[in-house]
Amino acid sequence: MKTVLRASTLGLCLLSFGCPQLLDDGFSSFGTDGGAPSNGGGGGAPASAGSAGAGGASGSHAAAAGAGPSGGAGQANGASGGGSGSAGSAGSSGSAGGSGAGGAAGAAACNFGDFSAPELLSTLGRADALYGPALSGNGLVLAFSESLESAPEDIFLSQRAARDSAFGAALPALGVNTVDAEGTAFLTGDARVLYFFSDRSGGPGDRDIYRATRGDGSAEFTDVRLVEGINGNTDDHTPWLSPDERTLYFASNRAADSDGNNLWFAQRSSPLDGFEPPREVPGMNSDERDISPSLSADQRTLVFCSDRDGGAGSDDIWMATRDDAASDFGTPAPVPVVNGTASELNVALSDDGRELIFSSSRSGDRRLYRSVRACL
Repeated sequence: MKTVLRASTLGLCLLSFGCPQLLDDGFSSFGTDGGAPSNGGGGGAPASAGSAGAGGASGSHAAAAGAGPSGGAGQANGASGGGSGSAGSAGSSGSAGGSGAGGAAGAAACNFGDFSAPELLSTLGRADALYGPALSGNGLVLAFSESLESAPEDIFLSQRAARDSAFGAALPALGVNTVDAEGTAFLTGDARVLYFFSDRSGGPGDRDIYRATRGDGSAEFTDVRLVEGINGNTDDHTPWLSPDERTLYFASNRAADSDGNNLWFAQRSSPLDGFEPPREVPGMNSDERDISPSLSADQRTLVFCSDRDGGAGSDDIWMATRDDAASDFGTPAPVPVVNGTASELNVALSDDGRELIFSSSRSGDRRLYRSVRACL
């Protein structure tokens, strides 16, 4: 019988997590302006330079700026808030009711620098192989899975006080883990909805994508159910959900002409509907393994992991960009500085596109690493 630890809350500075130390990485005030989402309503979407921020997503990603009832400064392509621009419009109603306010002011467009040399996330308090990282929309909650030698994967959650703080010791995601494998999690912006794979009985495939919900960031997850319209009779895993909850990216080995996993996506007309039949992401897949899609909140930047030719190691992190969410992505390329000769197997991109957290075997054991890039 698996032992599950319990904690009453996931506060910013609990005894169970410890008080995180500060990291000097340029996120000194980033992501701390917005409050918690109100009744499921998300914050204002990123604004182009000098333009108004779009309305909030329906209860999904709460962007670091413009989240909740009194959102902070708006963003443009991940830039920190401030600068010129019109006020963001009010957020649209969340799927659970209510509406969050939009961002206050659009910022100047961001020109990204290179990602920094990766640093080990050493404060998570987990000793075995770590996989499948995912960041909540405000970047303050990290989900990942741990694979024990004597047991299948379980999902854990860790929290930090701000974007420039270290993550605290991780605790199990209550209500999700079973005696079977659960992993490659995805958190919505308010950390109240969790998508993940499980190989438990009851699904059509070997690995299937499930979702679970909870009332707030400290509660146990409940209402675990299969995601309608996504799962096939093989492996489906590494989900990523768009801020408006209408597009789901994931990896699957369902393609008969592929030797491994490929990147897929599916769409639906509203968060209350089932997804339409999945399609391969145009121009992204190879004849090798392509997994772990993760996008910026504006869906213009995609990162994923692949063992295709052209990288530095057996599995590497690749990136592709596009002009808008309706366009096809350009040719993907390996991410400079981040990849090593070891395996980078799972990756998460923050909503603003500035932070990468990924699983790598570069130290011999599989651990989670972090890299950030400046907004120039």
